[in-house]
Amino acid sequence: MKKIMLGLALSSLMFSACHSGGRDSYTLNGKLTNLKDSVLYLARQEGNMPTFDTLKVTDGKFSFSGKTTTPEFAQIITSDQRAGFPLFLEPGTITISGDADSMNIGKIDVKGTPNNNDLHQFMDIQQPFMHTMMAMQSSYTQARMTGDTATTNRIEATMDSIQTVITDKM
Repeated sequence: MKKIMLGLALSSLMFSACHSGGRDSYTLNGKLTNLKDSVLYLARQEGNMPTFDTLKVTDGKFSFSGKTTTPEFAQIITSDQRAGFPLFLEPGTITISGDADSMNIGKIDVKGTPNNNDLHQFMDIQQPFMHTMMAMQSSYTQARMTGDTATTNRIEATMDSIQTVITDKM
């Protein structure tokens, strides 16, 4: 009887271990136009340490698989770290597409899992304001450095208005 119970317990444990393998796996499948053979980096935080995985790009395509039990915020960045885009690593297949020249303005489509679909929707809502917000950020930094409080107050009020519009659309 003990051997039967032990056998059932081991079988159950092995089945659950094999079955759970797919529940914590993710796969990134990317296709970016205007991206020659190169590398991108998948950047994320593990504890207090940043980690980077290399994504080899061939003809604009790349693929990467990993495991995570909870959604993790990450970024895919270029080797010179001048461009990139956010995504969530979470179980499932994550599809990435778009024009590599549009990485900095949020025009890369990242879809296929719940959090990435929500992030994509947010990025679409925010998209019409990106150029304005980037220009205002530069002006804001300059105004702060020179102590121009009138300009910083005006920019903050404008950014608050944009944030309200974005929030209302969500």
